[in-house]
This record gives sequence, structure tokens and C-alpha cells, in this order.
Amino acid sequence: MNSALNNLFRRLGASMIGDYRAMHAERNPVVSLRSDAKKLGRVIRHYSFLSKHAVPFLDNSNRVLRKSGWHSLAEQIEENIAEERGKAQEAAHYEIFCRGAKNELALDFRRARASNASKAFVNRWLEISRHARPEFVAGALYAFELTGVPEMSFVKALLNDYSANALGRPLDRKGRLAKFFDSHTGHFEVKHAKRIRDNVGSRLNTKEQHGLFEKGFHELMRAMDGWWAGMAAEAAGTG
Repeated sequence: MNSALNNLFRRLGASMIGDYRAMHAERNPVVSLRSDAKKLGRVIRHYSFLSKHAVPFLDNSNRVLRKSGWHSLAEQIEENIAEERGKAQEAAHYEIFCRGAKNELALDFRRARASNASKAFVNRWLEISRHARPEFVAGALYAFELTGVPEMSFVKALLNDYSANALGRPLDRKGRLAKFFDSHTGHFEVKHAKRIRDNVGSRLNTKEQHGLFEKGFHELMRAMDGWWAGMAAEAAGTG
């Protein structure tokens, strides 16, 4: 991988934490709600829409990559889709998340209705995945995978806070939910982000292509940042 690409990936990694509040454990807008079980429960229910719509996002992205001849990256995304649908675990990831939340925290995601902030995020997320340029879509995919570790680490902490405040006990470290989140932060997301970095090295050859990749990354980051701010405001009753 050439120095320009290395610099690009370093810059994006630094920007993820430095420029976007949602990816920082102490600056995320939801931090102020962590001691309020009712408000936190609302945020967690709406966060489940990310898992619910992950496969449509990946499917759309895969179609753009295939159409553009980016077959190697498309194959990787198809593998990611298979994992989301349960290839490496006992059920689809969204199903595991729903069951764990229902059984361990008495939170029913299946009855949750998308709020205005969640609707806006999902619509923008899927719109991004349908962009005509594969470089842009690849950048958005990279943002999705790179944010997996900080975001899911933060959400696991929120689940623990909710359990402590609503049920009077911490999240079971050996339970379904904890294992589900640990499998992502310790394996799935790290592997996926690295595969994208390795794969696009032969595809991003011009300044224009670098710029499109970076733009796709930041478009998704801005959408996610706005979503977290919106979820916090809605849960607090100010949005």
C-alpha cells in the first residue's frame, strides 16, 4: 500500500474519533442520559435499527460494487452479509440482538417504531449505499466497519448502565448480549475494516478516487453523528 493511501487511512481514523462526537465515549450526546433508565431504554431501542437495516445497506453497496466491476470487494461484502444473516453464529445478528435484549433486559425491539431521527438516518444511510460511484460507496462501507469497535463498545456500556439502573444488576458478562457485542468488537468489525483497506489499495489510484472514498466516509460519519444527537434529543424530550 502506497504512502498516500496510508496517510488517507490514518487521517480517516483520527477524524472518526476527533471530529465526530458519536464515536467518542465521553463526548457522545447520550452520555448525559446514562443514569436515566427510561431515557436510555429509548435510545437502545432506536439503536437496534442499525442492526435491523445493516443487510439492506450492504446489499445496496454490493450491487454498486458488482455493477462497477469491483468484484473482489463485492465478494468480501457478500461474506459480511452472510455473517450478518447468521453464517458464523446460531442466528442472524439482528435476531441475536433482539433475543438477548428481550431475555436479559426486557427490552422488546420488535415493537419499537422508528423515531424521526431514526427514520432520517436509515433513509440517508440507504441513499448513501446507492451512490453511483464505487469509491464513494467503499468509503461509506469503511466508515460502517471502522466505527463498529468504538460504537459497539459504547453501546455495550449503555446496556450495562441500563441493566444496572432498570434491573438493579450489571449486564451478565457471560450472557448472549455481552458475547454478541464482544464478538463484534474483538473479531467481526476489526476483520472487516482491515479487509476493506487491503482490498481498495489497487482501486484508489487517483486524487479523484481518494477524494470520493473520503467523501463517502464522511457522509456516513455525519449521518451517524446526527442520528446519535437526534436520539439523545428525542429521549431527553428536547428533539
